[in-house]
Amino acid sequence: MLKLELSGGGVMIRWGWQRYSQFLDTCELQVDRGAGAGWQVLAFDTTPNYLDTQPLPAPAARWKYRAIYRIGDQRAGQWSNEVSLPVGA
Repeated sequence: MLKLELSGGGVMIRWGWQRYSQFLDTCELQVDRGAGAGWQVLAFDTTPNYLDTQPLPAPAARWKYRAIYRIGDQRAGQWSNEVSLPVGA
């Protein structure tokens, strides 16, 4: 469901509705930046693809992302597989 790429100093998270757009309202995106805080809500997105504009870290790190669809205020389905990307220098 998710694909990641570095884009203009941020992380582009590519996602889509997978033919269920008429039933779904939003996509909840979460990130784990590997700093010990665990999963944090990044965005509730209503339009496919999202740019994470968090500045890239000075020491290299691996950021992980996951997503789940929402109908109204409720999560629908299961969490996506986690995807990760090395970021920073």
